[in-house]
Amino acid sequence: MIEIPQLVNAASHSTAMYLGLLTQSGKGKARHSASNVSLSPRRSALIGNQTWPVIQCELPKHENFPPDSGAIFVPTNNPGTQIGAQILAYDRRSGLAEIAVEELPTGKDGELVIDFKWLVQRCLDWLTKNGSSISNPFLLSPRVAVQVQPVSRHVSLSGEQLDAIKALLSNSAGYVWGPPGTGKTRHVLAETVAHLIQAGNRVLVAAPTNLAVDNALDAVLRLGCVPVSKILRLGIPSSEFSRNWPECCEERARQRKLNEMEARAQWITVRIDSKLRSESLDGLILEQKEIAAACSKVANELNEACREMNRQVVAAEERLSSATNGCHRTEREIGERQALHVALKLDRLRDGIGALEMDQMKLVSERQSLEKGLANIGLLARVFTRRREELTHILDAAHRRLVEVESTLKNQRQRLDQLEAREAELESEIGMLKVELIALVTAQQESELARSHLVTDNFALLKRQSHAKTEVDDAGEKLCKMLQEHEELMNLGDFPDDFEIKSLGAELIKIGVEMARITQDLTEKLVLGMTLDGFIGLTMNQALHFDHILVDEAGYAPLAKILPLLVQGCPISLLGDHRQLPPVYVANKDAISESYWGVSALYLEEAFQSGIGDDPQQMVLCSKKDPRFQQMHRSQLTTSYRFGPELADLLDRHFYKIGLQSYATTGTNIRWRDCPQLGPFSSPNRKKRENAAEANRIIKAVKSWVEWETSDKGTLAILTPYKNHVILIRASLKDLQSSAQVGNWQARHWEDFRQIEVMTVHQSQGREWDSVFFSASDTGHLGGNKPFLADTSCFEGKLVVNTAISRSKKYLRFFFDRQFWKDRAVPSLLTEVAQ
Repeated sequence: MIEIPQLVNAASHSTAMYLGLLTQSGKGKARHSASNVSLSPRRSALIGNQTWPVIQCELPKHENFPPDSGAIFVPTNNPGTQIGAQILAYDRRSGLAEIAVEELPTGKDGELVIDFKWLVQRCLDWLTKNGSSISNPFLLSPRVAVQVQPVSRHVSLSGEQLDAIKALLSNSAGYVWGPPGTGKTRHVLAETVAHLIQAGNRVLVAAPTNLAVDNALDAVLRLGCVPVSKILRLGIPSSEFSRNWPECCEERARQRKLNEMEARAQWITVRIDSKLRSESLDGLILEQKEIAAACSKVANELNEACREMNRQVVAAEERLSSATNGCHRTEREIGERQALHVALKLDRLRDGIGALEMDQMKLVSERQSLEKGLANIGLLARVFTRRREELTHILDAAHRRLVEVESTLKNQRQRLDQLEAREAELESEIGMLKVELIALVTAQQESELARSHLVTDNFALLKRQSHAKTEVDDAGEKLCKMLQEHEELMNLGDFPDDFEIKSLGAELIKIGVEMARITQDLTEKLVLGMTLDGFIGLTMNQALHFDHILVDEAGYAPLAKILPLLVQGCPISLLGDHRQLPPVYVANKDAISESYWGVSALYLEEAFQSGIGDDPQQMVLCSKKDPRFQQMHRSQLTTSYRFGPELADLLDRHFYKIGLQSYATTGTNIRWRDCPQLGPFSSPNRKKRENAAEANRIIKAVKSWVEWETSDKGTLAILTPYKNHVILIRASLKDLQSSAQVGNWQARHWEDFRQIEVMTVHQSQGREWDSVFFSASDTGHLGGNKPFLADTSCFEGKLVVNTAISRSKKYLRFFFDRQFWKDRAVPSLLTEVAQ
């Protein structure tokens, strides 16, 4: 089991990495066109301590804006102007919005720029400030098993639903898993809340989106077992929820008023203490200036010392370089002289002289012998005349050879004398060079040692210099803050006299009483509903207490946002479907950031496991499989009341495999519409994932649907996995609206047409429609549209397609390239539908 500090550190590290990746990639920022800008009937709103004018405008429909989103408004006619803005209200169906702005923009159009990274930053701030207070829900004491009966006599619950409610009430950490329409929210969550309230508990109902919070609270309210006055919706509810349950939303204004009074109380406190604080600041500023001057002096001295040290290092390196070069030069000269010494070949010359001397001795001996023989023949010259002539001839030849040898020998001896003199000269030079080399090597070693010491000293000096710079910066920053605070105090005007201080004190007491009353009103509520982001913001500096927490659509919530709920130290119940879409994760694949932002809250048990929760790679790997549910009790719902048996069977075979059944009163009509690719493989103007053939076929189907004369037509949504394809379909619908094809449409037709919603599958999470048109867009017959999110043979495709088609209640239509999917060898849902 992982320790809390390790868990918080892992989540904080993941959040910081995610924030960095979003900033680096430029993601997390959205731009929305705003049209028909005008002054709202509200006219103004109090933002902080300032009154801002309020404008109304039209934003794109079906977007998700965080509660009280901060933004920048950029007028079209003055793009260099950036006006601070805050979204106050937004209707997803119509796109109408109310926005508080720092100043009224000129013109009727503009752009609203929203940076969603602030939600990630706020989560990181919360973990840094409050993370140590998180508790492990799996270590809570076991709860006593309870008997469960429907709270309302008007509600009939299935056995599975009753078991699920009992499990949530009996376990400190529970999960209710059910496919769409199985009653997770409408029955299990609502009945669980009612039982908890009857038992005297205070309950938090949370969800990742505003729509999910509204649906959950609506289910509780419609059950009618909890007084409406005890239920509070914090944040920004939908216009429909506000219309149906206005009394549950009125506290939102009080919460804003509470924030305003806190700001006013802080201002009064500063005003009352302004004189004493100003006098204190005078002394502190003087002292801080001295500290800053001293730090600056030390820094300057260290800078000069660093410069001197750098000069010494450079000089040492020059000496080392000179000694090294001298060594190399001397070694090269020694080598050159040794080569010359070898080139003299004295040994070979001496051997040659020795051989010549031997020849000389032999020739001398031979000559003497011949001369003796010739002398002896001289006595008998008359008898041996011929012999005498032969010996004379031989003696002359020997004499000539001897003369030649002696001449050569003389020359060789002379050359030897010369070369021996050169040898002695070279040996003398080599000896001197070796002595010089020893001196240079010694100088090199001494220079290297000196440079090493200087480098070490320089490194230490640089650390001191860096530390001194930090101290200078800190001292300067503190001085700037003091001067800024002092200026703000001066801007307040003359310091208050005793009468004003008394008046301000009375106002402060009054504000405290009013704040206590509002806070008491908040704590008196038994059921609070808010988004996970709302909870993080509300509890950043304020403590709340709950006895039980229920999180709907938990599979869509990232782990990082579920951890702050654990500060309550109470049982937590999650409801969702881990076979549908995971949290939205918009960064490039990175295990650290993905481990707590791309992984669903349903893997909470894994987060507390050592070697998983503190190992990003393992955490991401676990999220590619079903959660383990060894410590978290899992309940399962297998009966859907949303769609008919045809769709239930299709979903069960491809995604659930749990025996999913349908108890819907009507069936679900499932058909496909072939959209063959007749044009070129790729068009230069076509964006990736656009599919014009499917868009055109959908327009024909929309026209037929609008003109379909039936009383149970209901609602229609067009869903696709890709943003570019959504844009294309919306543009095609706009063209249809202005075409001659709709010339005979009556008012009821236009009303149905305006209710059609077009969105990505991710935006459809948690909603349902009578009819759903699913446009796959994927096909191998278009460049850039190879199968991906419409392909259930891959993990991501299963989640997307399951989410998309399970939004349907009565009618489901597939728009796809039938021939491509029919011929595809890899089994998938679309392949089955095509066949």
